This record gives sequence, C-alpha cells and structure tokens, in this order.
Amino acid sequence: MARNVRHSARRRTGAHLYTQRTAVQASAPVGAHVYPVHSGLNSSGTFGKKSNKHRPRPLAPVLVIVAILLAFYFLGFAVFNFVVYPRSVLNGDDISLQPASEVASSVATSVANHVLSVSDSSGFSMEIKGSDVDLKFNDKAFAASIISQQNPWLWPIAVFSSHDIAPIYESSFDEDSLKDEVDSAVDSYNQKATQSTDATMAYDNTSSTFAIVAEKQGTALNSDVVEAQVSDALQVFDSTLVLTDDAYIHPSVTSDDANLQTAVSQANALLGATQSLTVGGTQVAEVTKDQLASWLTINDDFSVSVDTDAITAWAQGEFSSQLDSVSTTRNYTTPDGSSYTVSGGTYGWNIDGASLADSISSAIESGSAGTIEIPMKQTASVWSPGAADWGSRWIDINLTTQHAKLYDNGSVTWESDIVSGNSAKGYDTPTGVYSIDSYMTSTASSGSRVKLISPEVDAEGNPTYTSYVDYWIPFIGNLVALHDATWRSSFGGTIYQTNGSHGCVNLPASAAASLYSLVKVGDVVVVHD
Repeated sequence: MARNVRHSARRRTGAHLYTQRTAVQASAPVGAHVYPVHSGLNSSGTFGKKSNKHRPRPLAPVLVIVAILLAFYFLGFAVFNFVVYPRSVLNGDDISLQPASEVASSVATSVANHVLSVSDSSGFSMEIKGSDVDLKFNDKAFAASIISQQNPWLWPIAVFSSHDIAPIYESSFDEDSLKDEVDSAVDSYNQKATQSTDATMAYDNTSSTFAIVAEKQGTALNSDVVEAQVSDALQVFDSTLVLTDDAYIHPSVTSDDANLQTAVSQANALLGATQSLTVGGTQVAEVTKDQLASWLTINDDFSVSVDTDAITAWAQGEFSSQLDSVSTTRNYTTPDGSSYTVSGGTYGWNIDGASLADSISSAIESGSAGTIEIPMKQTASVWSPGAADWGSRWIDINLTTQHAKLYDNGSVTWESDIVSGNSAKGYDTPTGVYSIDSYMTSTASSGSRVKLISPEVDAEGNPTYTSYVDYWIPFIGNLVALHDATWRSSFGGTIYQTNGSHGCVNLPASAAASLYSLVKVGDVVVVHD
C-alpha cells in the first residue's frame, strides 16, 4: 500500500506540471509552435523591470561648466601675472588690482627728487640728494619684484588674503660722488668730535702698581662705515637714516683684552726689581717702584720692555747732576775755622752713567731686587755731597788774600804769598777744585828749565812772551800751574789786579821749590775767592 501511495504522489506532481503545459498549448492556434511560458517575462521578451544598462547619460552640461571654470582660472592666472592681488599694501599704500608697472612708475616719480637725511645721536647730520650722486631707479625690476611675490597659480585662494608687499629696489648711483660727499661731511664733523681712546695700562702712584685704564668711546665717525650705511639706505630709497653704533670709531683695545691683562701682570712683576745704589758700600740712592714704572714700556704687541735709553738718559743726566761733584758748588771749612764756597773745577765724583744704566736694566729684566755699586769714571777721596770731598789734604789758594796753603790732616805744612792772574786784563786764575796733573816737572827732573810760551801772539805771529821756570806744578791741564817767578821781587797784596800773571799762580822760588818737594800728582788744589 505504502509504495503505491508514493507513486501516486509523484504522479500528481507530474500531472500538475503537465496540466500547466497543456493549458498553454490549448490557448495556442493549431499548428503554431508553442514555447514554454515563463511568468517573469513580458510580451516583448524582457522581464517585467526594464534595464538601464545602455541608456545615454547627460555629460554635456558638466563639460561646459568645467570649460568655463578653466577659462576663468586661466584668465585670472594671466591677469595676476602683471596685476597686483587685491588687498595688497606697499609701504602702507593700497595698491590692490593695480598693474605692477603702474606701481613702479608711481614709485619712480616719487624718487625723482629723492633726498636722504642722515643723522646720529651725537649731533652729526647731512643730506644726500639723489641728483648729487646720480641716483637712478630701475622701475622694470621693481615691477617684476612685486609680481615675484605673488603666485598666479594660486590666485583663487590668494585673492581672499591680505598681502604686504616687500619692496625690492634695484638702484644705481655714482659711488665716487657718494664717497666725496660722505668724506667731506665726516671729516668736518670729526674735527670737533671726541676721539675714542684704547684701553691701556698706567701706573698708580697710590698703590704702586700698574692697572688697566678703561677705553673711552668717542663720537668720531668712521667714514667708510658711514658710506656703507648711506649706500644701503640709498639702494632702498629711504628718506631718513639714523647711523648705528657701528658707524663710530671704536677703541681697538678694550679692558677685557687678554693681552693687555697679561702685559699688566708682567709689568707689575718687573716692579719688584727695586735697587739700592751704593758708593763704597754706602747707600746713596734707590731705584724705587715709581722710578721703575717710568722705564717700562708696553709695546704694540702688548709685550713689556725696559726702556734702556730712558735709564741711560736718567743716569747720565738727572742722577749725575744729583750725585756728581765735579764742577758743583761745595761748602767747606778750613782747619782754622774759615768757611768758603767754591764752584767749578775738574776734581770730584763723576758717575759712569752708561755702565750704571746697563746694570739697572739687567736687574730690572731679571725682576730681582738687589744692590748696585755705582760705577764711576772719576772718584774723589770721600763721599761728601755738597761739601769737601777731597779729604784732609789739599792746596788751598785764596785769590782774595793772595795766599796759598797746603793742608795735610788738619795742619798747615806749607804756605806762601802768591800773585794770581791779572784781573785788569781778564787773565783771572780760574776758581774751582782741581788736582795736580801728571805734567808736573822741574829743572832737576827734566834736566833743563821749563819753558813757558805765551798762547798769544803779536802782530808778527810771535808769542807775546817766553819765560823759564824751575818748578812747574800744573793743575789745569798743562796750562795753569803753580810755579816760581824769579822775575818778581814781591808777592801778595794787590799786585795781581794790574800786574798779575796770565792765569798761573806765581810763587817765590824758595816756596815753589818747597811745595814741589811736598806734593804729588793727584793732590787736590782748591782755588777760591
């Protein structure tokens, strides 16, 4: 039973399908070819919903709009290649939508009579007229510079922004004329300006040290820098220029210069070379820090050197005048209590300034303090500045009393009246302190009398006199001497005033012989009034 049932079901199903086909076929004319009918197709052979796959789209309007926009964009691009963007400002002036060439022409007109006023904070002022320096303006380059500051490709965006145009000038002028104008003005100003001074070192007497003296900024101008700043201002057609600090002549050495600071340290180290100056072991002078400072020099390369020329000049000049006794005024007292003043002569202390300067220079350069025995060209018996430095032995010739004495250790060992030089004829015996020269001689020592020949000659060229003496004791070279004068019968008194010698000191023969036997070369002779 079950098996028949399943079969009946399949049949029903098949019968149903069959019935559908039969219905279609029944409606068709006899002999017509019958196709299966699908419920999704319409009479035209298509499905009930129409397809858009091959329907044409409306593109023409879009292309037209795009073409218009492109044309408008390129038109703007072309325009803004020579026209300034809207909302553009040049030097505070609105130049919106103006051709760049017209803007440049306007600027060219304004600079035709350009004048640049130059000043500084110290009173300098001058005016530069464009016509004086042949100032010229390149308007084409200026116009190009304006356009170069805007990008025409971006004009659709740029037109809605603000634009501050930075002027880029291209100018020219006669540089020689500008230099002449600036140099003349600056030179005139600098004549009254305060000059800058470099930092340097100086000696401070209070602290006895070298210290840095700070530089000082002046108001004098550097013509080259002024010219450069004026040139820059002219190139951009500025109407005013206030010079910057660079325009002043600045000190080339400042307080913080390392080389200067090193030089100060070196100089202070040399100040330690103070020296004690002695004569015979006794200190007679001192080279102090103050004095050392005057002999130190800072060179251009900031090295410190000892000025040996200055030391030599001091040793041979000022120092010698203080310590040399040759020809100086001396005050002394004779053993009998009489006081005298004598000046002049050739005897006394005479410093060897050159040798002393060398010793001092070497000591300073070593930086060591020490003691220097003063070298002498000539010495005396004792160190007694301003007094009798010839000791206790000397021949004292008093021209006023016309009397001479030989003092030896406080005693008079010889004395005699004399006749000195004829004062009426100007043959006065020279005053001063001398010593007996090596020319001393006598008849006994030479084998013949000493011949004296006058240095004066008569009209025929012959000496005015010729004399002979037995004892010749010279004290001024071989010209002035103590000697016997056998042609005289008297000595002393006032004979010398009208009948005196030619400058020598005349003695009686016996007195001359006695003196000759007592004295020796080097003994001091003091001649005074």
